[in-house]
Amino acid sequence: MDRAESGVAWHAMWTEILAYAYLGLPACLMTIDPQSWSVMREFSDAPVKEIDGHKYLVVYENQCTKSLLQSVSESEDFKRGLLLLASEFSDQLTRIHATIPTPNGIPNLPANCKDVLLCVADATVLWWVNPSCSKSELTSFLANLTHVQGFRFEIQGETRAAEDSS
Repeated sequence: MDRAESGVAWHAMWTEILAYAYLGLPACLMTIDPQSWSVMREFSDAPVKEIDGHKYLVVYENQCTKSLLQSVSESEDFKRGLLLLASEFSDQLTRIHATIPTPNGIPNLPANCKDVLLCVADATVLWWVNPSCSKSELTSFLANLTHVQGFRFEIQGETRAAEDSS
């Protein structure tokens, strides 16, 4: 698989991961510093909020569709780490500020924030913070998903190659 094919396969896996976490479920989608071309503007006319000099577009979806999740996974906002998805965001104004990335790129997430998915490291890493599924469920899902593509994945510092999952 050449580099271009690898990139396409990698991004296709993102859609599957987002679907596994959110398909048919409610979610909060937050874009940091939204632009006129930001993907969430296609799904909502919610106003941009400004808190402590930072701009946010926050959209609550009652039921995430495959189309929405695919649009998110393919968006520049998501690839640049400017769009994150989370469940259990009950009060956007008190929690938005807590998600501002620190200088090392790691967001300061509230402890009860579940299933946070965001892209980091120039679209080469996808973080799934505080997954609501068990570690064994997540490992099994990722092993099955990556097995076909030959990718590896890491959970809590443990690296597993796709070929180890057979």
